[in-house]
Amino acid sequence: MSCISWDSIEESTKQNIWTAQRIFSSISIVSITTVFGYVFRRRFICKRKFTNPAERLVLLNLVPVFIGTIGMLISNDPWGDDPNNVNMPYCQFQTVLIEFRDMGCVLMAALFAWNLYTIIHTFRRPSATSHFTVNDLLRHLERRERFYIVIAYFGGVVFAVVSIPLAAPRNQWCWVKNAEIGGPLGNSLYALLFFFAWMWIVLVFSIAVLLYVWYDRLQHRRDYKTMKDIRSGSIAAFSWILIIDVMVWVCASTNRFWSFAKECDNLQLIILQAAFSCGRGMLLATAYFLLKVKGQFIELEPMPEMVDAPYSTS
Repeated sequence: MSCISWDSIEESTKQNIWTAQRIFSSISIVSITTVFGYVFRRRFICKRKFTNPAERLVLLNLVPVFIGTIGMLISNDPWGDDPNNVNMPYCQFQTVLIEFRDMGCVLMAALFAWNLYTIIHTFRRPSATSHFTVNDLLRHLERRERFYIVIAYFGGVVFAVVSIPLAAPRNQWCWVKNAEIGGPLGNSLYALLFFFAWMWIVLVFSIAVLLYVWYDRLQHRRDYKTMKDIRSGSIAAFSWILIIDVMVWVCASTNRFWSFAKECDNLQLIILQAAFSCGRGMLLATAYFLLKVKGQFIELEPMPEMVDAPYSTS
């Protein structure tokens, strides 16, 4: 794998990368728009509510992805060729969109992993039904749902706003600039604070939870085959979202570690990161429709407001 710098890449190659980004981003935007169209038709035309909290969370996770994909779609237009004469309002606008997606999705993934662990650890076991009912799980997910959205969306907005004065062209798109403190670690300070440090924490947590789910399935295959309630769909939905997030983040991390270790870029890793980052919306929308077709989002009766049940998720 060759060691290059972005500035040394031929202009025609850069244009090809940006064209590929626009293609993948356009497919992702169309895919998510199709999901939103289905949501609009069902909710406002057919007057049918989404009663499954797992399905609602999967849909709400598409919002930051959609916004960030718009930022990647408009990359490289029009920055300007002179690094000292960049179209900063445009670059800052793109940075805000991408940063909102990055941190919004990181926070959402942490909450997906937390939910998935809770379901397996507390609600999955057949013996749990003598202590916790499926309705307890439903109430539990609904209580967490509002908290999730506030944390993920508000956190994404805060990081996006703070990133505005730090915006600068960063290879394929505008994002936070190098800190220019000195050395690879010092130059990466803003990138770590605005995404990578948080992402790596959630990445490790997500992989650990997914391995826990995999181990649990191997140990209790019969239990999973007989599980026909909200637990089954929630486990499948949260697992697939985390798997897609892990794939995207592994590509971004590999590119970052290469740049950190070699103090240069690698063209193949740049292309791989661009493809997965821009195509993320397509993967998530496809996963949603597949889960929907397979009947993983069970329709539920609206739950009455009740006092919190005295159970622990630890």
